[in-house]
Amino acid sequence: MKPQHHLDDATLVSYSAGALPEALSVAAGAHLEMCLHCRARLRQADAVGGALLEARAGETGRDDATPLPKPGAQARAAMLQRLDADGSGMPAAIGQVADAQIAAAQVADVEHPPRPPVQGDEDCLPAALRPYFGTRYSGLQWRFLAPGVRMAKARVSQGRLFLLMLSPGVRMPEHGHGSAELSLVLRGAYEDRFGIFRAGDIADLDCDVEHQPIVADEGICITLGATDAPIRFKSWGLRLLQPWFGM
Repeated sequence: MKPQHHLDDATLVSYSAGALPEALSVAAGAHLEMCLHCRARLRQADAVGGALLEARAGETGRDDATPLPKPGAQARAAMLQRLDADGSGMPAAIGQVADAQIAAAQVADVEHPPRPPVQGDEDCLPAALRPYFGTRYSGLQWRFLAPGVRMAKARVSQGRLFLLMLSPGVRMPEHGHGSAELSLVLRGAYEDRFGIFRAGDIADLDCDVEHQPIVADEGICITLGATDAPIRFKSWGLRLLQPWFGM
């Protein structure tokens, strides 16, 4: 998977279905606050999810909803497989049902377009993060990890959720991912082999991706990290210290 600065289709549909682990769901929600494009796509994911349920009810003759997939990487992969079932992004059996619902969602977007978050106090965290980290950046309790790197962690029932405050020019260790990771830029910018990620951009990563973010010289960079499995550091030394990092 190559990150495209937005949430991918599988993540959006899993978020719509309530099937993401808590940490990933919080990060996706924070990005949706900042991204008009992904909010519009979420409408389509909601329409596809409704079509799936209607098609399932029609096949079985029952009115009960299809059980939600279990949280985690398996649910995410299963959702992507279902969307790619006929190469068009959704199973053929639900295509006609979904088309009408997506068209209605697109009309709604034209008549009542999603509005970007209100630009207010720059010290305020996105609303999705406030139950986990508090209201203001100035109130965060940062923990020293390395020169130029500080972290604030949150408690979640599933996965790991943390903020990183990175100084200009910092090179993060090269690493991969045990499963899924969402990395959202809240302030500043960083660059890796996939391009430059600025405030509001999100990297939607899976176990096939390895990268080394380098903080831009534009000022402090604050990123939100959400994972459902430990990060895979390439350095053995960092692997030994990983329990202390909590990443």
